[in-house]
Amino acid sequence: MVIAKPLADLVGTELREIGQLSLVKAKFLCRQRGADGLAFLRVHQQIPIIGSEYHQVASRAAQALQGIFETNELRALKQLTEGGCTVVPRLLGYKFEQQDNTVIVPGGFKTFVLWEKVTGESLELNQFWTYPFAERQEIREIFKSCYQELQVFNYAPGFPQMTNIIYDRSTKEMHIAGFNNAARLRGSRAWTDGIYVSMDLVRGPSGSFDRYFPIQATDLQHDKEGYRW
Repeated sequence: MVIAKPLADLVGTELREIGQLSLVKAKFLCRQRGADGLAFLRVHQQIPIIGSEYHQVASRAAQALQGIFETNELRALKQLTEGGCTVVPRLLGYKFEQQDNTVIVPGGFKTFVLWEKVTGESLELNQFWTYPFAERQEIREIFKSCYQELQVFNYAPGFPQMTNIIYDRSTKEMHIAGFNNAARLRGSRAWTDGIYVSMDLVRGPSGSFDRYFPIQATDLQHDKEGYRW
């Protein structure tokens, strides 16, 4: 694979501390040599705990995680791909490495996760609410079907939002993405329209959200509880 561009403008580099473990991660858009298809690559690398960056090599090496570092994203994509889920991007590959003695945490982990870039673009909140009601409703129904397939595998995006929905408006093909913070589903698997609300596909009755993302549509439908469709 060849890195086409780092997605610093979209995702950036994220620093996390998990107990006595620090890591940094970054996302890249890639393409295969001699092929047209694109893919996303996320790299997770262990770094020194904050405050120990300039400690002796032996001190930093002592922080190295013993064993592999398998992310929630990787576990989710592995299960979804191996299980034949058709509504999420396919996992294309992954790799575990250890940093050598020239790197900042000798023996620390590096984890690479590669998945396909599906056709379409993330749904955008303001744009969605300019579509006519019939099209908005069609998108909701497609999403419901996709989400119900995903529910079978007990996974969902950890922080649900409309941008997790990848939609090709010309073909009406849809995928659900956003497993960087994958969450295990708990409790009932029954569909509720509250899932639409969590994904911003239906707007609540209070209107407080409208100050930041006003609805442009002039053909809103209101249900008996005041939710706007």
